[in-house]
Amino acid sequence: MMDRSAPNHDRRTWSRCSRLVRASLRRTGVGLVLLFVSLASGFAAADGSNADETEHPKTFLDRGDRHVAAREFDQAIAEYTRAITLKPDFAEAYNNRAYAIYSKYDGTGDPLSDLNRAIELRPDYPHALNTRGCVYLSGGDLDRALADFSRAIELQPDYPRAYRNRANAYARTGQTALAIADWERAGGNPKQLILYGFAILAFVILLIVVTGAFLMRSLPRRTKPERSVIN
Repeated sequence: MMDRSAPNHDRRTWSRCSRLVRASLRRTGVGLVLLFVSLASGFAAADGSNADETEHPKTFLDRGDRHVAAREFDQAIAEYTRAITLKPDFAEAYNNRAYAIYSKYDGTGDPLSDLNRAIELRPDYPHALNTRGCVYLSGGDLDRALADFSRAIELQPDYPRAYRNRANAYARTGQTALAIADWERAGGNPKQLILYGFAILAFVILLIVVTGAFLMRSLPRRTKPERSVIN
């Protein structure tokens, strides 16, 4: 006797299997789509982070510092300018650009303008004060140089470079005792400062002697009157 329920059972089983397979495929397809979207998002985020890093002001500041270390001052100035363009209140970039301009020693640029801006943004910025003091010192403005070096030391007592710079400023004003004290605080040998002072004095004396000799040679010589010959 034939079992008529077998074909129905097989059809139900096949239908159930088909549904399971389709559901599995749908889940697999959704999973692959989600995986693709996740990977795409990850790559986009990575590209975005690299772009952000490339355009970050600190990146240009670091590049400028590397150019300064290589004494490539024009390239450094360009990098610092880019950093300032991206972040107009970037005190470090103003200070470092001023240092690069000052270090060129060609008279171009305005380091004081950048330094004033840096100190305006960060009044307690010892490095900018020290750099501005160097600019004043090179221009012969000893009072302002001393004031900036002293303020930098007040803000950062363990600042050897500011002590050395103030020692040079004191030496130029004839305050030898204060100059030696600062030189010692900077870890230097006071004898070097004394030799430095003697070297400056010797140069000044030599300059006076050479100038005097030049002036003497440029004076018109007196001609002696001719004597009459007596026969």
